[in-house]
Amino acid sequence: MARKQAVVENKTDHPDKEVAQLVRWVLREMECDDSSLAVRVKNSRQGLRGRFYPRARAHSTEFWSYQSGQAVIDVKLPVGCSHLITIGLPHVKLYPRQLHYYSRRETPPAETLHSWQEALVAVTAHEAQHHRQWKQRHRRASGRRRFQFVESECDFAGYRLLKRWRAR
Repeated sequence: MARKQAVVENKTDHPDKEVAQLVRWVLREMECDDSSLAVRVKNSRQGLRGRFYPRARAHSTEFWSYQSGQAVIDVKLPVGCSHLITIGLPHVKLYPRQLHYYSRRETPPAETLHSWQEALVAVTAHEAQHHRQWKQRHRRASGRRRFQFVESECDFAGYRLLKRWRAR
């Protein structure tokens, strides 16, 4: 019996097949390619960004539709998907660009992204690491049972996978 893969939705102008192959390669390398995960890739005017929603069914995405002139609620997730990763890619003309890290203590070396493919690999790996952290439910230093997102782990995961993708 074949194992089900994560659902990849491409809402950009980039080729659907290439986007799906890149996202699935990253998820396989991170060992989190399961059917409970949906990945939505879209265009972004605010730059390169990503977000992980651990309880995607509880959140509804509301955005402004310029075509209809009103707010539209987008909660359509495939059946069985409970986690959502959204990735926003800027316009192709904005590359090469510097990869920005948000963690404060330790960060990977500065990296320049030369194409949208490299940007997609880096951000998908970062958000997939958040998914792994959610699945593993890291304990806090205080011993509390709540999980904790560690941004430096995610930054290093994105850096390592980008290097691995460039070397293949």
